[in-house]
Amino acid sequence: MLAPDRLSVWPIEEGRYGLDATYHGRTGFERAEAQRLALQAANLQASVRQELGDDWTLRLGPLAQGAVWTAIEAFIGARCG
Repeated sequence: MLAPDRLSVWPIEEGRYGLDATYHGRTGFERAEAQRLALQAANLQASVRQELGDDWTLRLGPLAQGAVWTAIEAFIGARCG
């Protein structure tokens, strides 16, 4: 499963946003990298960086509002309704 252990979205400027998805544990890097590749296929660029311990964070941004929804759907699935 590629769902992150923590997902954060914050406003930057001019209606744009940053997004971090953090993966914990021994499979953290593999899950973060797999998600980075899935986002790349959706034309969203992201970078993976190591945090303290076994945490890996996938960072996207700045993103326009529509791209934020695309990224969130890539992490948790499509919106219903």
